[in-house]
This record gives sequence, C-alpha cells and structure tokens, in this order.
Amino acid sequence: MKKKQRRNDLIGFMHELISHLHAEGRYGTAHVYRSTLRRIIEFEGGRKEIPLTNVTTCWLNAFQNYLLSRGAGSNTISTYIRMLRATYNRAVQKGMAPYIPFLFNKVHTGVERGKSRALSVEMMRRIMKPDRELPPELEDARSLFVLLFMLRGLCFVDLFFLQRNNLQGNVLRYRRHKTGRSLRIEAGPEAMEIIDKHAGGAAGSERLFSLSGTAKGMEYHRYQSALRTFNKRLKQLSRHLELGVNLSTYCARHSWATIANFCHYDKTLICNAMGHSSLKVTETYFQEFRDEEINRMNRGIISYIMQGERKIRA
Repeated sequence: MKKKQRRNDLIGFMHELISHLHAEGRYGTAHVYRSTLRRIIEFEGGRKEIPLTNVTTCWLNAFQNYLLSRGAGSNTISTYIRMLRATYNRAVQKGMAPYIPFLFNKVHTGVERGKSRALSVEMMRRIMKPDRELPPELEDARSLFVLLFMLRGLCFVDLFFLQRNNLQGNVLRYRRHKTGRSLRIEAGPEAMEIIDKHAGGAAGSERLFSLSGTAKGMEYHRYQSALRTFNKRLKQLSRHLELGVNLSTYCARHSWATIANFCHYDKTLICNAMGHSSLKVTETYFQEFRDEEINRMNRGIISYIMQGERKIRA
C-alpha cells in the first residue's frame, strides 16, 4: 500500500519531472516547476507526500486563494496553476491520476498584459550609441545587451550555453533551452564585431562565451550567478546612461519583438523569428503603440482637412 501511495504522490512526481528537465538542460523551466512545488508544500503545511487524488476543484480554489493571500500577482498565480496542470496531465497519461473533465476551468490560467519591458526606439539608440565613455564592465554589459537585441532578442540562457560549434561563419545554429526548437540566425557585421570581441570561453571549455558569475559547482548555478551579475550591471548601465528604466536581459527580447511589430512586420514572422511555440506567446511581448498610431492618424486627418495634405505627419 505504501508503495502505491508513493507512486501516486504529487510531490515525488514533481521531483521526477524537475530531474528530467535538468537532464535535458531545461534549467529555466525546472526552476519554475521547483518554485511551484515549494508553494504547494507551503500550502499543505510542509507535508512530505500529497496524493494526486487530493487535486480537486475545491483544492485548486483553496490553493489559488492561498496564493492570493500571500500577495502573489495574477500572472504569478497563473504560472503556478499552469505548471500544476501540466504535471497533473502527465500523471493522467501515466495512469497515476484520474481524468477529471474541466478540473482546472475555475482557476486562473490566463496571462494578463503587464507593464511592458520593451524599450523605445530612442532608448535603444542611446544604448547602441552611448554619448559618454563607460567603465569597462558596463561597456561589456552594454555590448552584450546590444548583441542579444541584434540576434533577434536572443535569451540570455541561450547565449550562456552557446557552444563554439554553434557558430559557423556568421551563422548561429542552436536549440532554444525553453522549447527545444532549432533556430538559425544570421549575424550581421555589427553583431559579428561584438561576437569577436567576447568570443573565447575559458581554457578547455567548449563555450562560445565566458560568462560565468561568482558561483561554483553545478552548471545551472553558474548560469544563475552569471544572470544575476549581468542584470546588476544592466541596472548600473541604465543609471549611468540616465535611461530611467529597470534594464534587464528581458528588455532586449521584448524590445526586438515590439519594435518589429511597430514596424508592421507580420506577427507570424516575428513569432517564428523568436522561436515561440505560438503567436499568443509573441503577442504578450508587444508594447501597445496603438494610442500613438491613432494620434498620428488623427493629426493626418486634421492636416488633410486644414491644409489639403494627404501625408500623415509623424
């Protein structure tokens, strides 16, 4: 009986999933699953085992209310619930949990548009062409941020794990850590100049770049340390350039998608360029420029009436 309970244990099953994700190199996804598991264990008062049959509509509502009471935001709650739903669906496929129609229908799994991380075109220009000299560590952070942008909003995790053989001439071929999707990016002359500047991993390493932080030990810990260090320097860079924004690695990716959308490139094309699993994911990146476009249209209409000019004035 005890063996059966362990086999149908939510906590044990999530630990297995996290281990598999680590083995596949999907460290970011593993981190989200681990965070979800922590919240579940907290909600259950530190229990060591939770039968999968405990996951009912009432249990899910109680878990959601618990997260709300702890101050979790709407998108954070949605992330935890979606990770739990994915776990439960896997358990159903393995015959470890009963299939219950509409089990997750009454809890929040949507994604609400939050404050955009996208930078304006003017801000990107100021980063690409700074009007002042920067300390060496901030100049390195600046050029790597620009590289992320120039490589179609490359994720920092993918940059960190790039191997030397991923770059052939000026073409970068790699698999996204998050989705496993294969991508091919042609690096322009400006991007290649930055790559040449930073390329050359540590001695004996196959890494294309040496981006290690202060942490030792597991590869994922080194990545997390490098990410923290890089984001810290990006915040310093923002202050140094007086950008007035909370600059992070996400800004490069969101800015690329948003500016591509503003330039009226096809959304499906943008989705494919970024390696997203669906257009819905891409659309959450877009900053709303609709008001600005509507205002331009309105100025153009007024100008046409008042002055007989057909061109819309920017």
